[in-house]
Amino acid sequence: MALKSKKGTVLYNGAIETMAANISACDSLALQNGNILAVGKNLEHDTDFKSFQRIDLQGATVYPGFVDAHTHFHYFALSLGKAQLAGERTLNSAIAKLSAHVTNLKPKEWLLGEGLFIAETSQENWNAAAALDTITGARPAAIYTRDQHTLWANTAALSCANIGQSTPNPSGGKIERLSNGAPSGILRENSAIALILDQVPEITKSRTNELYQQALQIAHSRGVTGVHSFDSWRGFDFFRIQAQKKQLGLRISYYLQPPDLHKAEKLLGESLHFGLKRGWLRIAGMKTFSDGALGSRTALTHQPYLKSNGNKGLEVTSPKELRRLVKIAAEHSLPCAIHAIGDKAVTNCITALSETPLGKISTKARHRIEHLQMIRRQDIPALKDSGIVASMQPSHLPDDVVDIESCWGARAKNCYVFRSLLESNIPLAFGSDVPIVELNPLGGIRDAVRRRSSDGRSILNTAERISAHQAAFCFTRGAAYSSGEEDYSGSILPGYRADLTVISQSLRHVNMTSVADVEILATIIDGKVVYSNGGFEM
Repeated sequence: MALKSKKGTVLYNGAIETMAANISACDSLALQNGNILAVGKNLEHDTDFKSFQRIDLQGATVYPGFVDAHTHFHYFALSLGKAQLAGERTLNSAIAKLSAHVTNLKPKEWLLGEGLFIAETSQENWNAAAALDTITGARPAAIYTRDQHTLWANTAALSCANIGQSTPNPSGGKIERLSNGAPSGILRENSAIALILDQVPEITKSRTNELYQQALQIAHSRGVTGVHSFDSWRGFDFFRIQAQKKQLGLRISYYLQPPDLHKAEKLLGESLHFGLKRGWLRIAGMKTFSDGALGSRTALTHQPYLKSNGNKGLEVTSPKELRRLVKIAAEHSLPCAIHAIGDKAVTNCITALSETPLGKISTKARHRIEHLQMIRRQDIPALKDSGIVASMQPSHLPDDVVDIESCWGARAKNCYVFRSLLESNIPLAFGSDVPIVELNPLGGIRDAVRRRSSDGRSILNTAERISAHQAAFCFTRGAAYSSGEEDYSGSILPGYRADLTVISQSLRHVNMTSVADVEILATIIDGKVVYSNGGFEM
């Protein structure tokens, strides 16, 4: 399957969802040199395009390319080489999966894993290191929980990091301990987790490239043409090199971490600014954290978690420090994207971001709150007035429903409030948070519509449901707006990038049952087909 004509290509006999206001229904579009040349009706008969290649869409629907507005894409690629524990719900099944993975490792190679979701990780005084030692022996091991805010380490890994009975909790993190004060093997939040992960040897370049190609294939097969990525310095440097070699494979808007701002300026040889290196890789802002996560009981809340002895989560970054970081970003001409899950963290972010307007940076630069899983209703007007983008991940919802109900009770009505935000005209962008959740925009659209728990037994606040087409807007036009790219991306309009996702039917006409049946037929980036469903030819 290919778009072969050097003069251009016309796609016809389909439904073209432009995601642009005041554009009537279209059935065809023309592409040329990686851009959209025209959108309209019956363009296959237009004499202006008589020399163009013609591709019959056979009734399929074309959307602007799906953009995942919250990923850790470099880390996702590396995670493909680790033990995958998603779906394991008991300690015994997790241990069995890890034990099988160990048999494929070299003698001194670390055991690394992702996606752990067992009850023991939230229990106090659980001797986690000893449980892991039973299958690892002297081999160091570090296993991330599903939300990546808790790490399960064995005795060898604790020893590598020199974590002992007298090791203090790092700022914004926690080392869980046994009743005798010894570290249990559970570490919470990035500052504590980094003590272990900093000891893990770097993966080889050849293996990284191999895993990255696997990640690209997955992204393309899910209709993804671009991502917003929040990764380590290692990730940014990898993407930079791939972009130089013209092998990036996706449009990537990158959000640097605070310690990496000066390193980026030195590496790039120029001052940072919003939109730097526009093209396949661009710098879109700075990322930092306000709180932890619901699964680890560290999301920061105004009121205590139910039955928690007063736990209100963890203030990873103080309000004062948040304000300082936002100003530092502004000094580098960058907006901020701040992780905030609990309602107190969201309040703190609105305050900090509102104090530093972005007019002097760029009219396209937008502050963002990442996740925003719970917000007090009284804070919604302030969020609207601030112009802050709500960057949310519907695919977190199915696994969060039970925790929301058990931890926050009646506050569930303030969680994942998609409809309330849209009706308040607050800009909304959707992503996945891969590798924490599967990279799959159609899955995210499904979850925004259905709002069901993973087991199907619970539905979270049906009043906050939105339509599949509205959810698709958040993966296209909404994602482009959140990163300031709406003038050339996120819509199907003349002059815009020829980044397109072809699906089996329009999302305007699907209901909660049929939304799961929609398929990705093809993915086009820069006018080139990078994925095609075997049953569909262009």
